Amino acid sequence: MKLTIICAAITLLASVSIGQTTFKGVITDKETKDALPYANLILKRQQLGTTTNSMGEYQFKIDDLNDTLVIHYLGYESYKIALSELKPEAKLKMIPSGIELSEVVVRPKPPTYYIKQAVLRKEENYATSDFNTLGYYRQAVTENGNPLHFKESFIKTYYNMSPDSNEKNQHQILLYSEPEVISEMQFMKEKIEKSEKKAKKKAEKKGEEYEEESTKEMIASSFSGPETVIRKDWMDDEDSYLDSNLFKKYNYHFGKPTTYGGKKVMVIHFETKRKVDHTRQKGTLYLEENSMALVKLDLEGEFVIPVIAKPILFALGLGIENPTFVHHANYTERNEKWYPQFVDMRIHMNMIEKHLFKKNEESKFYLELLYNVNELELDNVQRIPEDKRYNSKEPMKEQVHQDPQITWSQVNKIR
Repeated sequence: MKLTIICAAITLLASVSIGQTTFKGVITDKETKDALPYANLILKRQQLGTTTNSMGEYQFKIDDLNDTLVIHYLGYESYKIALSELKPEAKLKMIPSGIELSEVVVRPKPPTYYIKQAVLRKEENYATSDFNTLGYYRQAVTENGNPLHFKESFIKTYYNMSPDSNEKNQHQILLYSEPEVISEMQFMKEKIEKSEKKAKKKAEKKGEEYEEESTKEMIASSFSGPETVIRKDWMDDEDSYLDSNLFKKYNYHFGKPTTYGGKKVMVIHFETKRKVDHTRQKGTLYLEENSMALVKLDLEGEFVIPVIAKPILFALGLGIENPTFVHHANYTERNEKWYPQFVDMRIHMNMIEKHLFKKNEESKFYLELLYNVNELELDNVQRIPEDKRYNSKEPMKEQVHQDPQITWSQVNKIR
């Protein structure tokens, strides 16, 4: 079995279509000059959107310049500029909110009370009618900074919001891309190759056909696909820090209030007292004060290796160090309801093969799942035809049903 994986060494460049304008740059704090990551960019009339990356950089492409760009960021005044006045490359500076907010937070109830209110009021704050999105999806794996696995797609999603329906989201893969360059994983390469050679020889001796299973397929099977990050709403599979039955396992406290799009936002920090579901985690919930809607989530933490697994890893001569995760999610408001805008999930870990008489072998792995909504459709909502629906059990690249009106040059990616 030859262990190979898809490498993301090829930069995917798409030519710009006629009449299309590309805008790019960085969004910063006007006073401190600090970059603002995950800022929400919306084209007001066309209701198209994107998000800055972790470095505060933005890039989007548009055909119709008769629109206004609106940028929202927690703690800042909304930034507005006509596209006709926006330079193709620009550094946009946002001003901290002028709304007076108290440094000392005094509230009549504890933080957990407001989290319960957010859960109870989800039907008031989030979509109850079906809707469509067009979004950019990416999954990637690197080893020691070298890309091993990379695939990206542009997906149309139908959200069935009926409370009586157990039907999952429906997806149609409109565009798909993965690099053709193949790269080999270096971790335990020598041992794996010996094992493969031995297994192949054994199969041949028995007159059996040896079936290869590429690393590409193995890695791809470890991802559950777009549904991991494209959910009906933020309450699907309710997370432990939102579960009132598990509040006792966390410490909660108020942070300094902030603003978002001119609205006051309550800030609640949380942290596990010990481990929960084999993790130690901490994060921040941002709740719009009037509606108690969750408008942003930041979460980070570390995985705790179960005690029962440690002897197994030891016997195999393997070790896992510093397995950490990060999760960011942003939401956008339309017609007084909140919809998903951006989700980023990342995992870092060090894998070690331990040796007695020679230097240990070590590799640093990084995994990412990312989804960014380009377009939100609330009126002309369409179900995905059954013959075009994505099936997570089948390879994504074999399920592409392209719309001739959509090309990669029109997609707003996150880089």
